[in-house]
Amino acid sequence: MDKNEIKIESNEEVKTKKAASKKNDANNTKKSWKEVFIDNYNGTSKEAKELAPFLKSTYKGDVYIPWAVMERLTYMCDEDAQFNVIQNENGGFVFTDKVENHQVNIQKDVKISETNAPMFAHFVKVELNFLGKNFLEIYPIQEQDYSAARIFNQNLVNRAIQRAKAKLASRATGLALKLYEGSDLQFDEAKKDIKPDIPEVKNTAPTKEEVVVEQKMTAPIKEEVVVEQNNTVEKEPVKETEPVVEAKNVDNIPQEVIDLISIIKTTEESKIIKVLQKVNLAVMKKYNFALSPNDTERELANKISKFPNVTQFKKTIENFLNETL
Repeated sequence: MDKNEIKIESNEEVKTKKAASKKNDANNTKKSWKEVFIDNYNGTSKEAKELAPFLKSTYKGDVYIPWAVMERLTYMCDEDAQFNVIQNENGGFVFTDKVENHQVNIQKDVKISETNAPMFAHFVKVELNFLGKNFLEIYPIQEQDYSAARIFNQNLVNRAIQRAKAKLASRATGLALKLYEGSDLQFDEAKKDIKPDIPEVKNTAPTKEEVVVEQKMTAPIKEEVVVEQNNTVEKEPVKETEPVVEAKNVDNIPQEVIDLISIIKTTEESKIIKVLQKVNLAVMKKYNFALSPNDTERELANKISKFPNVTQFKKTIENFLNETL
């Protein structure tokens, strides 16, 4: 080729070079596993901010995140993440350990009976490759109430696999890991109930459409009183009496509720998210909702109005905020 001759690249070559350049740029700007984990754990990442609306509670009041949400958020953090359910040597998904329980009944130095009872422990194994790191979760097959399953079927196996995925995703990504730090549902007997200083909430506050009505007079209206006169039954109308009614609509938001909403909305997002993570676990267990800075002011007002002592709750939030400074 002459030195002065210019090489003309094909469209395919240009596309290939652009794709390689784009991939290199992405790799250079891609966060490390540690950076992703810390952002997720502290609740500052985009994925972590999506968790609050998906908080669920079991019939026992334990809080959890559905496995499908955890799997989706894992792929959002790392599009190359891979879950793998490990198979046993027979191609199945259940791993079983067997232990012989040997018992001897001796009375007055005489062996009365001797038994050998086999005991089984059933597990599933799931692994995850996330941002170049490999994680393994060995999860027991359990009944709905988290007790060990003596006899299992396909439903229990599938449930164990999905629970294992959720916990594995949390361990690898840092998302919702604080739920396991407070208590781990698979170790139900050993769990400890951590309760922040949250005031008791009585679900008696009216909704937006409800009006609190106090009736000071309860005289019958347009009712008829039966009167006996000379063995003849007659009906005598009673004079109508208008009850005195006082109405209070929840649109009149108390000042302390407005103040708390202002704190949630105006505080630096990363700080308020950390604080709300501390209280939302207890709030969700008791009242089946969570507070989020992404809530609208109306949504926050409806939730906060459920608390009978908003001032105390506000002080709790302020104390937690002071700790984060």
